[in-house]
Amino acid sequence: MRPVVLARSFDSFITLCLTSSLAWLSSPVALAAPPAPAKADGITIKVPASPKQQVIAIFPDRTTGRDWGLRYLREGVEDLNRIQPDAVFTVGDLVQGYTRLREEYTRQQDEYLGIVGQLKAPFYPTPGNHDVVSGARSYDDRTYADLYREKFGPLYFSTELELLTIIVLFTEDGDGLIKPGISDTQVAWLESTLKSAAARNRPIAVLMHRPLWHDRATKWEERIDPLLAKYSVAWVIAGHYHALQDEGTRGKTRYLILGTCGGTIDQHPLAGQLQHLTFLVVHETGKIEPYHQVVGTTLPVDWIRVVDQTAAFRLKGSTKAIRFENALVDPLHARAEGTLEVAIENPLDIPIFVSAHAIKDFPVPWSVGTLSWTSRTPIDIFNPFVTDIDTPFVFMPIQPITIAPHAVANLSLRYTADSGPTPVVPPEMDFIASFTDSQNRSVPVHMRRRLPIERTITANDGLEYPIAAWEHSEYDETESNASARVDFDPSAGLTIAITARDELLSSDGPRQSVRKDAVDPARDMVRIEIGSGAEMRTFIAFVKTGAVLEISELKGDELTPMAAAAARLDASLGEWRLHLELPTACVPAENQFRINIGIADNDGHYHTQWRWLAPKAVPATLRLR
Repeated sequence: MRPVVLARSFDSFITLCLTSSLAWLSSPVALAAPPAPAKADGITIKVPASPKQQVIAIFPDRTTGRDWGLRYLREGVEDLNRIQPDAVFTVGDLVQGYTRLREEYTRQQDEYLGIVGQLKAPFYPTPGNHDVVSGARSYDDRTYADLYREKFGPLYFSTELELLTIIVLFTEDGDGLIKPGISDTQVAWLESTLKSAAARNRPIAVLMHRPLWHDRATKWEERIDPLLAKYSVAWVIAGHYHALQDEGTRGKTRYLILGTCGGTIDQHPLAGQLQHLTFLVVHETGKIEPYHQVVGTTLPVDWIRVVDQTAAFRLKGSTKAIRFENALVDPLHARAEGTLEVAIENPLDIPIFVSAHAIKDFPVPWSVGTLSWTSRTPIDIFNPFVTDIDTPFVFMPIQPITIAPHAVANLSLRYTADSGPTPVVPPEMDFIASFTDSQNRSVPVHMRRRLPIERTITANDGLEYPIAAWEHSEYDETESNASARVDFDPSAGLTIAITARDELLSSDGPRQSVRKDAVDPARDMVRIEIGSGAEMRTFIAFVKTGAVLEISELKGDELTPMAAAAARLDASLGEWRLHLELPTACVPAENQFRINIGIADNDGHYHTQWRWLAPKAVPATLRLR
């Protein structure tokens, strides 16, 4: 563990720097350029040593005066202890300050030091205006500047790291008083320090609180710029504005202003306001590569433990976790209302807390507990082609329930749906089952389900019925649902016209066994299931470009061609149309019977996606007249 530098005085600070700083510095090995691809298996690849580099971390402003800001400081310390930089600096404003109560100021100092004292790297603070300005509103009141020096160290100093010299300036030194500026005394010190630093033949960076190059009274262009240019200072980095901004170069020096790590902000991160850390990666060649990282985004190795991941998988993967006991009433032509009964089973040895939310809006990011970042997963996987957020179904508010280990509970989803002239696709519901993990965190497991609709189709009604993705999958293709129109002529039989939006027609997949082809074909395929009572017949047509297709009946492991059936395919870019004819002999004698139509889509990859006219558990009813 590396010690933390919290110098009590200027002398002790310099002594520590001169005697110990080199011992603290480490030089992690950089990744080498990728070697040429090896052609033999089982060989040992020897990676050559990489040039030396150091990583320097910088804390932006912490000033808020409110306790919520300390959370980000603590997270930043945790991040840095995982990243293990070679040294940690700040750009000032460590405490709120501006107080007339000395004991309050020292309390804030101790609070800050109690947090950064957990750092495993040497720490070199920079003073800001909040750290030294007295609440007495007097420029010559040095009370808090002296207290700062006692607990944090000198107001300005230089640090010689192995690969970099960092010079810290004091920007509350106007005319030697506690006000914005840099005194002539400090400028003289800066010049001699830059001369010594340049002699090391290492790059130089300057840290400070106020970006005084924006302060006319400082006369930066006259007093400071010539020194920076003469000694080839690479970077000047400041804070104070609470807004991250790269200001580009002035001469050969790059200027950067940091945001906050616990400081007050009120704008979107893209407006430059965010809680972050900044890093300087210093290469042996002298190149410096800064980057920023949102605070609180490193994770301990045991952030997710196997016992908790197992519980999450058991919930998500359970086929019994959510069971629909009935189906929604179709609002086609008439207003629908009712109750969808859902049985929810808890497969875990601990209680779960279940809520349900209809998907009626575009998703927003998930918050991650108390951490400082969000997950875009719900946005990334949202598929507007298979999710109808404008569904007519409206669900009454649902009271969350607690389910005991290995118990089953029921949710009653009351709903209404205004009637419409066209068939609707299934609405979606997000069932969220939360459990308390081994680290006492509430873990939400999202189990998206598309709700079953009890579909009744009338032949010859001229309507296009959606062939939809009833089973939710994050792998659903981003293509619109197919549709089917059903007609019946007693003398000719059943006619099914299908329109499929398909980016890639797969008509040349390899032949497999009949049983494999029927459930997981390597080609695009249409499957028709019709029947009455316990009797169901299955007809299959493999899609083939520009041809009259053969329709076969599936019986066990045999495909029997139907001599009197026919299918015709018309394909164009992004769409194909299939016209299927089943003779009257294939149609049940009853006036109504069950029907389902499935389309197996293979867009040139290994997996098959199925979409259906109705959910498998609730086949549609077809009325012939």
